[in-house]
Amino acid sequence: NFRDYQNIAVNGLSSQNVLDSIKALARNVTEDFPLLIFLELIGNDVCNHRQNFDDMTTPEEFRKNIKNLLDGLDKIVPPGSHLVAIGLVNGSMIYEGVKDKLHPVGVPYPDLYDYQNCLDASFCWGWLNTNKTIRDKTTGIAQSLSEQYNIVFSNYTAKNFDFIYYDFPTKAIWDEWVAEGNDPYDLIEPTDGFHPSQIFHAKLGDHLWDFLTEQRPQWRFRKRHP
Repeated sequence: NFRDYQNIAVNGLSSQNVLDSIKALARNVTEDFPLLIFLELIGNDVCNHRQNFDDMTTPEEFRKNIKNLLDGLDKIVPPGSHLVAIGLVNGSMIYEGVKDKLHPVGVPYPDLYDYQNCLDASFCWGWLNTNKTIRDKTTGIAQSLSEQYNIVFSNYTAKNFDFIYYDFPTKAIWDEWVAEGNDPYDLIEPTDGFHPSQIFHAKLGDHLWDFLTEQRPQWRFRKRHP
């Protein structure tokens, strides 16, 4: 991957607008090496400041968006490429990690979340919420969206890449960290009380690497022949 790495991620993207970001991919379909692509939407299909569930992506919409994304990728990636689609995060665990903590500004996280929702300015009303019913319903919607990957993959064939689905290992990372005697709060970025910390990202990398070496050991790139 030396000098052949592209990060075209954009904060706030969802399945509805990620295709615009994919168009920024710099790759020549006939002359460049294959790609190993990681597609991770994390949670923006269920996360926004609006205080209702109607503005969250539906499974039908998500399935259509992912199909359009795959079609778009197939036109721009070189043959022999691979795609790893990672499911949405279990964001309900965020509250469990911060509910007894103080935000760096000195207020309890639950108070901060309530204040942000009062201002209609939350990152994610569904998960950054003191109401457990709302958090759990948001998680259920996120899980239903993740399930759409396998539904799409079961009936999809791409010309230039193959693919695999990986379920976001939120609970596995969480349980592993706690079993080692650590505070799960360390897995969350303290400033916004929402995004994964660097520790979490490192753990995710370990889990993902183990998954791919076990499930797709044949994914090895070779120099293209004319």
